[in-house]
Formats: sequence, C-alpha cells, structure tokens
Amino acid sequence: MNIDELLAQRAVELEDDRRKVLVSGRRMRDISADSVRLLEQENETSMRFFQFGDVLAEVVEDEERGILTRHFTHVLLKGTLDRLANFVAIDKDGNEKPTRPPTDVVADLLALPTVSLPPLKGVLETPVYSPTGELAIQRGYDRRTGYYINLTPKLSIPDVDREPNGAAISRARQLISDELIGDFPFATEADTANAIGVHITPYASPLIAGPKPLIVVESPTPGSGKDLLVDVLTSPMVPSGLARMTEAQSEDEWRKRITAKLLAAPQFILIDNVRSALDSAALSAALTSRLWEDRVLGQSRTASIP
Repeated sequence: MNIDELLAQRAVELEDDRRKVLVSGRRMRDISADSVRLLEQENETSMRFFQFGDVLAEVVEDEERGILTRHFTHVLLKGTLDRLANFVAIDKDGNEKPTRPPTDVVADLLALPTVSLPPLKGVLETPVYSPTGELAIQRGYDRRTGYYINLTPKLSIPDVDREPNGAAISRARQLISDELIGDFPFATEADTANAIGVHITPYASPLIAGPKPLIVVESPTPGSGKDLLVDVLTSPMVPSGLARMTEAQSEDEWRKRITAKLLAAPQFILIDNVRSALDSAALSAALTSRLWEDRVLGQSRTASIP
C-alpha cells in the first residue's frame, strides 16, 4: 500500500459517523464519562450493556449458542469502546490523529463500583413474573424484573389472569404433575412436590426476596433417570441446556468454578455426578447470599455478582 492509499484510508477512518472522543489534554474522569455515555447511547438503539452486580456486562446474540452474557475484561471493553467511537489525539502540529481508548480509562471503568447502566439479573428464555405480579412477556430487557427476556419468535403466550379460578389452577397442576413428570417413579409424594417446586420456582423468582434453595436429585440405583428428570424440569426455562460443573476438590477450586459460572448469569447450575459429601464453605456462601464476592480471573479486583 503506497502513501496515497494510506492517506485515503485514514481520511475514511476520520470521516465515518462514529462519535468523536478527544483524549489529549483531558482528565481521565472526563474521558471515562464520555466512554460511559457511548455505552448509554448504544443502549438507546439496542439494549446491550448492563451492570451485573458491580461488573460491566454485555448481552450478545450468538447464532449457535443463543443469547450470551459476557462480563467485560480489559481487552473486551477496550475493543468495544474503539468500535463505538473514534478516539483522537492532537499532535504537535495541532492536527487530529487516531488513537486507542486510553488504558487507564478502561481500567477506571472496570474498577468503578457502579455506572449509569441498567441492572441485569440474568437472561431468560421464558416469561417471568415481576415483583408486582405482572407477567413479563416482551422480548428484550425488562426493567421491572431486571431480566433480559429472550423469547423465541414462535412462542405464543395467551392472556393469563392475575387471579385464575379453580379450574385454571387444576388444569395447570395436571399439566405439570401428569403430563410433565407423571412417568417418573418418585418414592414419595414429598419427592413429587419438590420436583414441581423445582419447575415453577424460576418463573416466580422475582417474587421471592432472597436466595433459592439447593436442590438434590438422587435415586437408589443408577440409570433411573436423574439426568432426564433434571432436563425435563428445567428445559422449559433453559431450552439451550443447563450450565454444568463437577464438584471441586478444594475451596480455592470451588471459588473459581462458582465465580466463572455465575459471571455467565445462568438460571441453574448443575453440579453433576456428585460422588462425595458437598462440604464446601464457598458453596454454602454462594447458596445463602444474594451477592457472591470473589476475585475475577485476569483482573486485580474483587467483583460482587448476583
């Protein structure tokens, strides 16, 4: 590429319609504020950027894996800002020249406990009730619940009464107890009741103030359908599949695995094929706390995440 082609390419880069952010001679806090505004302005067109606990996160759509939640690392945030705006510096002759988002600004945004982005609780693939008892059925971010609702376009949802009558409740109960789980050989009625609880809890999750319980799925013999039962109970809420992990061998390993899974904002985490006692302080803390605090791998700070 000769000098004329380079100059022509640079002219195109400088003349695109991205917002311009001046870096030279400005305080870091002002550049950081401009950078946050870039994220806010992008949300006006398409809700992408959120505050997940005290972690900056992006909700993106992947053709194969569906809707994903990605927490911002230094590299990801720097690349995102660079694509949202033209960062420019002033050279010694007073001319603008392209530059990259400043490293200290990126670090500052990642270190802030809160920014002015909407709070995210997670991504759902089904409707969910709001804290006031309204059914959220619109695709996209729902401010009442804090969930990003990723409904398939083929899903048709009829009107649901705020106060259903006895016949409607009976039909719903029969659909779950007979059609959904009627073929499973539960040992007692209590087992059946708990299975139904597993299935309906996520839809009412915003109505419950506090953590949800650990659920243990067990059977007297191998091959009796434990994995199938879990899939049946959760697939309506998570049709793309559960987030799975195996039991850890140390507290440090438990912490790392829990943090990595929670950063993806899953509705369920399945600890598969447990072969020993679940005796972990880290797991106990995760189950009984509204927020989980741990150091994020690759970052020198402790994050607080739902």
